[in-house]
Amino acid sequence: ITAQVCPLNDDVILRIFDTVQDPDDVSAMMRTCWSMYHLGVKRLVSMGAHITTDSTLIFFCHFMRRNRSVAHRLTELWLDIPRDSVVDDDSSSEDSFRDESCEEPILRGAALLVHILPLLTGIRAIQFNFCEGFLQCDHRLVDAFAALPAVYDLRLGSFGLLTYELISSMRSNIALLFMECSVADRTLSPLDHRVLFDPLDLLNTLEELRICFIDLTANTVRPGPSTSVYPHVRLLSLAVGRFEELEILVNAFPNLRILDVTLCFHLDVEVRSLRARNRTVRCWDALEHVCGDICNLYILGLTCPVARVDIALDNPGMVREHLHEVLSDMQWSSSTKRIFFRLGFYLLIAGGKLRDDCAVTASDISHLLPPHATTSGVTHLGLDLNADFVVGDPIYYQRAAVSLLSRSRIRFFKFRIHVCTVESEGKYDHDAPLGPYRGQVLRKFQRPFLTFWAAKIAEAAPTVQFVCFEVMRRRTYWQVVREPGPRDYSLIQLSEEASRELVENEQMEWHRTAHTIDPSSEDTVEEESEDDSDSGNLSDAMSVTSDSSPGEWRGAYDGDAYL
Repeated sequence: ITAQVCPLNDDVILRIFDTVQDPDDVSAMMRTCWSMYHLGVKRLVSMGAHITTDSTLIFFCHFMRRNRSVAHRLTELWLDIPRDSVVDDDSSSEDSFRDESCEEPILRGAALLVHILPLLTGIRAIQFNFCEGFLQCDHRLVDAFAALPAVYDLRLGSFGLLTYELISSMRSNIALLFMECSVADRTLSPLDHRVLFDPLDLLNTLEELRICFIDLTANTVRPGPSTSVYPHVRLLSLAVGRFEELEILVNAFPNLRILDVTLCFHLDVEVRSLRARNRTVRCWDALEHVCGDICNLYILGLTCPVARVDIALDNPGMVREHLHEVLSDMQWSSSTKRIFFRLGFYLLIAGGKLRDDCAVTASDISHLLPPHATTSGVTHLGLDLNADFVVGDPIYYQRAAVSLLSRSRIRFFKFRIHVCTVESEGKYDHDAPLGPYRGQVLRKFQRPFLTFWAAKIAEAAPTVQFVCFEVMRRRTYWQVVREPGPRDYSLIQLSEEASRELVENEQMEWHRTAHTIDPSSEDTVEEESEDDSDSGNLSDAMSVTSDSSPGEWRGAYDGDAYL
């Protein structure tokens, strides 16, 4: 600290803090002098806390204890301490979260957090990776988290008896729940699994529910009057689990508007008979958006009207019959009919690797929509193509898209080509070398080719009004202005602001699934040095007083992350 008082007026400093969006920048400003430190505390706390190490947790707890007057301003808490920090896979279940050298929990900050949580009365959102292992470090955390009064959004990774107890005892009105039901407690019996895998008896205030690793078959969900009904749930997302009977979902969630079913599996089930049985179920009247992989959409056999369908598939040629059946049976709730295809990203969403036999051919593109009266009225079409699935010259894919659009009444065409999913695009290093094959493919989707492609689409498809291309992170949007003649048109490239507004108004954003809570990557988790481990000693941290300078806290919460 080089000065005790900043020469600027306090109102000016607060205005500056309000414009700063990066916690690192707030941290740097707060370390300049004492007046900046005290004025910046509110801003720092209001930006939320992302805790990735035990050392960070310890400093976070002491920071909040020293600044308890602003603790209620914290609205978001993300506990993202890596699994390796709390579990030893080679140890027995009862010792999994204990240090071999002593009987104390490995996470020293867990005991401190028990006493800090009652101060955090303003928390609205909690993201809790590796939840079960963390709670086992100190069982008092269950009651401490459950007592928080204002939690609205709760996202839990891993599952077990303590996590179940936490959810069932929450005192706040949870509206958004993400639950990854991978069981971390290996002492659970199959009977316990069956009880824990039934989430339908936990909360009655839910509006959005996203569950991974769940079994919603008839033999695991308790039938009859004891099965809870959630009339307020508008969004249901099921992933990497098992379901068969559509009737279970309809009865439990009678007023759904968005249904996302992806990567669910079906064992020892005759697919066509299951689809035929589901087609007889009278399902949702207000469903607007359904998305999932083609296998699960086929089994669902939905007959209710929708406004948008998102379909993920890797080998369209192999499932073309099922695809056309799903689209031909589709009913529409409005004159605006939106279909999105995610081609080649199914395995990536599942966390798997691409197989050599996976490919999306140009012929697959041209035959995505069946020659049927229902789908011929589609007005909005989105194609999301994995560049690694392209086989042959990309010019054939462009021709196939032109052929597809020329046989339809589509007004809005949106095309994306990338090497990662929409959900992962923000983490992708766009400056990394693409490799010879990817580079060869993507070169054919650069500006000159896109302009030529847009012109061909406008010429062949007289109903098209907007053409949008997204190649890696580069976006180019055109409006097709029709002149009085049948083939007379002009292309007007839209500005970035106009493009964003157009996509929002036409509801053509790419759908982002929320299958798993993203764990900390090796690139984002800060490794503790030997100096950190010494300075992070619990007794040393406890001895720090309010007279300590901000620098002694290595920033308010920890290092470069906060202050």
